[in-house]
Amino acid sequence: MESGQTEKTEKTVNRQTVLLIAIIAAVLALCAIWYAAGMRGRNAPRTQAPWDEAAVAAALEKAGMPGMVSESRTYTDPVEYTHFEIRSTEEDYEGTADPVFLGAVSSARDEDGQILITVFNQDVASDRISWEDWEPQVRFAASLYGGFENPDDLYWALSREEIPDQGPYVWDLRLPQGYCTAAFVPRSYRTLNGEGMEVRAHSAFLRVSLYASYGLFEKYGTEIKRVSQEEE
Repeated sequence: MESGQTEKTEKTVNRQTVLLIAIIAAVLALCAIWYAAGMRGRNAPRTQAPWDEAAVAAALEKAGMPGMVSESRTYTDPVEYTHFEIRSTEEDYEGTADPVFLGAVSSARDEDGQILITVFNQDVASDRISWEDWEPQVRFAASLYGGFENPDDLYWALSREEIPDQGPYVWDLRLPQGYCTAAFVPRSYRTLNGEGMEVRAHSAFLRVSLYASYGLFEKYGTEIKRVSQEEE
């Protein structure tokens, strides 16, 4: 009799032990999932403005642009927004260890929507814009801003715009994703070629800005543009 009761008790204890182990394993598994989800949340790029460094770096990679994000700043006037500089990973200014400046990115959000302002600089063949030279930069803006079925849609929309015979080179587009402004600013300078001869070379800035609406552009566009110009 005692033997039967002991065996029954042992089976009950074993079942309880197995159940307890299963519960502990389930709790540990849930904790691991919650922890992993939390880590992904911390490391994942922001999908809304003002975008963080991770989001800017991800958009650079998606656009196929070599560069590193540096020198971040946050402002609170007129709205809270972030500003990042993008510098070369392949080239320094001659005689220095300072990476070449490639561009800047500013973004903001308020109750009316999000704002993105990008400014990129590079050497160009002439003082007349060739959109093909700026395809990665435009793709970057579209990738970061979001809402485009294909990041190339913004590039195709801008490249279809008429190019004036002479400046100013400014374009405005009303898109399903919002209101876009673009400006091309060419600059000429003298430099020396490989043979030591003085030649005229060209560089240019391209500014591509995206606003959730034209109303948002009217509300903040001029002020944010002024601050970002001061940062260039």
